[in-house]
Amino acid sequence: MKCDTSTPTTSYANQANPDFDLPCGTIYESGTVTTHSTRWYKNLLLVERNAQEHIDGTWSLSPAGSGPTVAFAADDNWHETFLVPGDLSSDSIVEHGSFLRVPALGAEFHDSGINMADGTHHGHTSFTDAAKAQLCALLTP
Repeated sequence: MKCDTSTPTTSYANQANPDFDLPCGTIYESGTVTTHSTRWYKNLLLVERNAQEHIDGTWSLSPAGSGPTVAFAADDNWHETFLVPGDLSSDSIVEHGSFLRVPALGAEFHDSGINMADGTHHGHTSFTDAAKAQLCALLTP
């Protein structure tokens, strides 16, 4: 059985993002998320799940979202296979796409490629100290 489990576009505002340890402070994130997803069941047990996600947003150093902002986006997909039907802990997941891009910084602050089920990443990831400094320069008035 195939089920569409897509969700409506959701928005969020001024959430602290602990993913990056920036020298200029905490990033606060606002954005919209659109997700399309499909699940497959066999004998009423989940056996497979696919999803596509698009995120558009902005970062600020202000908890209120004021001051300079920098746009970011992501377009990624993932495919999960459940090795034991219905057992969510038995999933094998592969993710691919543009996990993060900051157009103002080009390839300097970017994560894209494929994450394999074994945790191996193939692609381009650049969150260097120099890239973080460039991001801070854009966010600091």
